[in-house]
Parts: sequence; C-alpha cells; structure tokens
Amino acid sequence: MLEGINSSDSNSKVKVISDELDALNYAIDQVIPDTFIFYAAYDVFTSINHVKAEIERRGTI
Repeated sequence: MLEGINSSDSNSKVKVISDELDALNYAIDQVIPDTFIFYAAYDVFTSINHVKAEIERRGTI
C-alpha cells in the first residue's frame, strides 16, 4: 500500500501507528471533513467498543 501511495503524484501523507488503540485515537484526534482513513483492525470488537466509548465520551467524532 505504501509503495502505491508513494509512487503516486499526490502529496499524501502516511503515518503508520502499530498500536491499534493509539492509531484510533490519533485518527479521531486528527480527522477533518473529507479525510480518508484506512484502518485494518486486528481485534475488531475491541476497536468497535473503543470507538463507541470515544463517541460517548466526546459526544461525537
């Protein structure tokens, strides 16, 4: 995936974060309208519960 992104003419920035919940928190903190975030969850249920908890805590994402 990185090879394809880097070979494109776009100025896309890629940040790789190995820890799943750290990656989710970073994405939630950085997201702006029309942002594309690719996230491949290893532990889907933990990730979903984390996002639900963040929505409840923040009121929205």
